[in-house]
Amino acid sequence: MQLAPLDWHGRFDTLVLVKIAFALIGLLGLVPLATADEATFWNQLALKAIEQAGQAPPMVARNLAIASIAQADAVNSISGVFPSYAYSGSAQVSGASKEAAVAAAAYQSLSVLFPNQKSMFDAAWASRSATFGSTAQVQEGIRLGAESAQAILVMRATDGAASANYVFNGSNDIGSWRPTGPAFKPGVLPGWGNVTPFVIQAGAQFRPATILQLTSDQYADAYNEVATYGAINSSLRTSDMTQTVDFWAANAGTVTPPGMWNQIAANVGSQQGNSLEDNVRMFGMLNAALADAGIAGWDTKYAYSMWRPETAIANGDLDGNNGTSGINGWAPYMITPNHPTCVSGHSTFSSAGATVLASFFGTDQVQFSLESAGYTRSFDSLFAAAEEAGQSRIYGGIHFQFDNQMGLSLGSQVGAAVAQNGLTPTPEPATIAGLGLAVGALLRRRKSKNSR
Repeated sequence: MQLAPLDWHGRFDTLVLVKIAFALIGLLGLVPLATADEATFWNQLALKAIEQAGQAPPMVARNLAIASIAQADAVNSISGVFPSYAYSGSAQVSGASKEAAVAAAAYQSLSVLFPNQKSMFDAAWASRSATFGSTAQVQEGIRLGAESAQAILVMRATDGAASANYVFNGSNDIGSWRPTGPAFKPGVLPGWGNVTPFVIQAGAQFRPATILQLTSDQYADAYNEVATYGAINSSLRTSDMTQTVDFWAANAGTVTPPGMWNQIAANVGSQQGNSLEDNVRMFGMLNAALADAGIAGWDTKYAYSMWRPETAIANGDLDGNNGTSGINGWAPYMITPNHPTCVSGHSTFSSAGATVLASFFGTDQVQFSLESAGYTRSFDSLFAAAEEAGQSRIYGGIHFQFDNQMGLSLGSQVGAAVAQNGLTPTPEPATIAGLGLAVGALLRRRKSKNSR
């Protein structure tokens, strides 16, 4: 079965407010591919491609957003439930197949985004499309899916992502980021903050006005916390703390933090009995938020270009703070990533993901479990998972507490903006109020912790 020729007439419509689903129950593991709908099947296949590609998290989030929006536009071209994002076409055949549309949109977009894994997508397309048949409704769905994919790919072709990675070696000035061992790589994606966002206005829209001064008491507290708990040979880091580090590590060769939040969403959607339309909206909104979180987080990182704990602790006698002392030979439990410390990418991605999913399902109070790195961990709420993800980076020795708290706040702001302006129908007034209360409570917790 061949994809229809493409004739793109894309446009960027004004996005609309959030429609909330219902509360949900616990989850564990991935949705079995054999029983997954087309949106979930191709999402999980995208995560397999991400594992093989070894991309940085901001790139992962961008690619997931493109593929997810293509699928959402494809379904919407048939059902017309919410305004289109990049594709303005509509079905010309009554009863056009939504399943075929989603599969075609996913196949075409992912094949372009992950060209080295195209053979995997070819095999999946051959297998899935063989079950659709060859009716006029199926052919129409395939046409709409292919055109939806082309529309978002064309829109994002000039978003700045291709030029975001250039050589950045930082500075040896006190407080400034510079490469760390063992590889001493230059900073990754220093221009990513200038990539065109999917929903928010600009990478700098929610950039924190300032970061902690090296001479402040709060900096000393954060310094001593990570020096104590994040050292490779720390005697105070418990086995559970260490497990959280490994669980949330999500290094290259894994699905990365954006992928972990897609796994959470897939399982929750399955437990809730999401329809295909529910899933394409959920993944579209989630991945737009994660992509914008990556842009906003990297904007802040390189705007302030602050040193990592590894560098800070080696130079603790030179920072002008009487509350810090340099520790010769100090090393973190984790290998330090090659980008500036503030804000934490894990915290920003996780808080954005938690905020959007809380809005979609109508509550933050979600009990669920997740498998990662050979462990299973359970959570009482979405934000509890986000907070643990952020805290794990302090236990791993690669972030300060203020990186975490500022990242959680930044991600919440990005997530709230996407939830209010994303790919979902207009909500009832009560759901908007509930989202405002949930996000407001999280931001108050961030402010309270920062003031301690």
